[in-house]
Amino acid sequence: MVGYQRAYSAEHKAERLEEIKAAADHLLTTRGLHQVTLAAVAKELGWSRGNLYRYAQTKEEIFLALYRDHSAAYVHALADAFAQQSRTYALPLPVAVFAHRWAEVTDRHHGYLRYQALLTSVIETNVPVDVLTAFKRDLEEEVQGAVAVVRRQVPGLGPEAASAAYRALLYHAAALHSHLHGAPTQLQAMEAAGTPLPKGGLAGELADFVETYLTGLTQLLPQ
Repeated sequence: MVGYQRAYSAEHKAERLEEIKAAADHLLTTRGLHQVTLAAVAKELGWSRGNLYRYAQTKEEIFLALYRDHSAAYVHALADAFAQQSRTYALPLPVAVFAHRWAEVTDRHHGYLRYQALLTSVIETNVPVDVLTAFKRDLEEEVQGAVAVVRRQVPGLGPEAASAAYRALLYHAAALHSHLHGAPTQLQAMEAAGTPLPKGGLAGELADFVETYLTGLTQLLPQ
């Protein structure tokens, strides 16, 4: 966006928020978390900080909105992928097939995994408790499409157990992504120290974990 025009309608305000999120996401990708400030976002947009404050008061507010966007896209992709596979295989799917497909979809959402890794360690620690409570409440509802995929794969899981299983798969994927896609200095240090990187890449390593985790989870259910 060149210059700044104040938004008065809800539609135009939504457009401004999309511009703000795009600028913050670009800065995070190209410069890293510590370089993302409201001043930097305003400069990226060609706005004054005062104009930016009309739509966002903190960078964490922007990051929470970006996280929800990425989460919604990921949940939709999972639900769509397994809706397609259910027309080929009877439900539940063979666990290896399920694990491979889950990992394949996840491997296309590196941006989301990056935000997930930052969410609990950085973003949430700088958000007021009332804002964070509302965010978590809304997010739990928004991920139900992915939780439903887990419940169809592991019949017998209750809603809370399926939600916990989904989070376990997500948290492992985010940690694995951070391990494989760290800063250049981190990767250089790992190589120099002889720390082995997983040879299967994110998709291969995650597929192995999903298969092992869901197999064990299924075995623990009452027969």
